[in-house]
Amino acid sequence: MIRISPYRHHMRRVFSAAILIVITWCAVSLAGATEPITGARFDSLLALQSRQVQADLSETFPESDGFLVGGPLDPLTPVTNDAAPLYNSLHVLCPDLSTLQAIVATLKRDPRFGHIKASIENARRGNWYGYRGVMAEYESPHSPTTSVQFFTIQQLRWLAWAHEHNFNQGNTASQSDLRQYAGAVSDHLYAIDQGTFDAPEPKAVDFGLPATDDLYADPPPYVIEGYQNYKDYLATHADIKTDFASGILAFIPGDSLLAAFTADAPHEAFPNKEAPMWQAEWRKFFARGGDLGVLQTLTADGFDTLPPGEYFFAVGVLGEVRFGYEMLREEVERIETETGRKLPRANHSFLFPGEPILTAGAFFIKHRNGKPYIDHINAQSGHYFYSNVSPTIREDIAEKSNHYLLTLGHFFAALDRLKIPHDSVLIWKL
Repeated sequence: MIRISPYRHHMRRVFSAAILIVITWCAVSLAGATEPITGARFDSLLALQSRQVQADLSETFPESDGFLVGGPLDPLTPVTNDAAPLYNSLHVLCPDLSTLQAIVATLKRDPRFGHIKASIENARRGNWYGYRGVMAEYESPHSPTTSVQFFTIQQLRWLAWAHEHNFNQGNTASQSDLRQYAGAVSDHLYAIDQGTFDAPEPKAVDFGLPATDDLYADPPPYVIEGYQNYKDYLATHADIKTDFASGILAFIPGDSLLAAFTADAPHEAFPNKEAPMWQAEWRKFFARGGDLGVLQTLTADGFDTLPPGEYFFAVGVLGEVRFGYEMLREEVERIETETGRKLPRANHSFLFPGEPILTAGAFFIKHRNGKPYIDHINAQSGHYFYSNVSPTIREDIAEKSNHYLLTLGHFFAALDRLKIPHDSVLIWKL
């Protein structure tokens, strides 16, 4: 099976914008650090989310209207850097460019916002060269004045590229070639924002830069060649080896074990191990007509509308669950043969792009008396746990896979909060 973005269907409360990036100090970067965030760093990650301010902003910019409120991209960026606000402020991700452009007028009418700096028409100035978002100061009743920026998914992609290549984080006067390329990258992504999904791709080498600076730099090769060989290797470690279950492929926890499973979920977050492939995946997704509206946030009401099938999911650092429908490979091939065009693929990293997550995997819905229920679940994710471009893939599956299984406690904790029944769920590792 492969993860794709299917055509729109009725079963959703739309999660129609792409998703926040959350980066913790000295732990993760948008360039793709792969070590789990644990201990004091994990505590800091949670503390930096400004939960209450985000809740306030979510009331003004609700998800039901296509917005998504998120935390800082990189709170470690020195405040003396002119570009620091791009990386250490809260943000609101807008569903499209026209909405973002209307935001400026909206903010000016709202007395809670001030010092509005719109850079959409000024993407060639200073250390923000290439940035097309909007910055504002928010007066919150719950905290001191807070910086908030507004942008689209394409602009988030530009920020990720700029962060990865240390652009806008130093003296850009000494980076003239990179500066020019940053503008070309910004223009390319802006064209996609305007609906030109096949916009020409700027090449770093055309600006006198190494190919490693390219927006679509080649990812590392697969460690295990051949998709079936990769799947076969994973299957050799499918048996469970934990204190409460060993020598089996799956189990249904009783009430006490499920409670412990939930309470003892690891306090750690996992970055995307396949970040080098991220920009290319987005390029292909939009070029094939991908629609982020097919990705959803789990709610009790929305759960009751889900048809049978497999859903890939991830749990964010604040405990929210986002998911998408997973189509059978055979069905994908049939549609592509009949239509003559490739379907846009989504994956776990599209749910929280660039953001560390608490767990990821797939849940499987069946119906009983016309009502959906979760039949089984697993903790299989190539992007976060078993990346085939990670040189540690063999250690990840052989030495860490049973630990990854324990992270599913975060998913069950979310089901508890949402009051979604999950009795008699069969748990698999892979």
